[in-house]
Amino acid sequence: MKNNLTEDIKRIHTLTYGSDKKIKIVESIESETKKQRIYEQDCEFEFDFFHSDLKYKGKDIDKLTCGGHTLKFMIDISYSGDGIGSVYPYGIKGYEAIEVEVSFFPEGLEGDVDVEEEFFDLELDWSKANFETESPQSFIGISNKVEIELVNDSEGNIIAKQINGVAYGVL
Repeated sequence: MKNNLTEDIKRIHTLTYGSDKKIKIVESIESETKKQRIYEQDCEFEFDFFHSDLKYKGKDIDKLTCGGHTLKFMIDISYSGDGIGSVYPYGIKGYEAIEVEVSFFPEGLEGDVDVEEEFFDLELDWSKANFETESPQSFIGISNKVEIELVNDSEGNIIAKQINGVAYGVL
């Protein structure tokens, strides 16, 4: 039985590393009961603000952008009687804040005018992140695009309401 588990684990690492998404092991944590690895993967953030009346300093927004970022996560492997029962990422986290470039229209103008651009820090609360689990046949990790839903708080500041993504595992 041990050989089957060893082969299953080798296969899982092949699934994880065998895709075009680059995943690295960055840290190993050992406890009395098991050894846990922390993985990291690059991804892009997409901003969802079209469903709200999002403003920046009271002005209409043209677009929001930020560079690529690295997320960290762990992979849980649970065993069944015949080998591995499921494998999926969990504990997905990123930076506590990211720098965002906002392009916005000058006061009262919109359309064919030059936009103004500024940078601001956007705080992210990963404890409220929602990653739905899907089971593709060839990849274990997280989606390379993560959506951040934005709203204005009561003082007009832009805040992250929700972080959404997809975690790929074998269930």
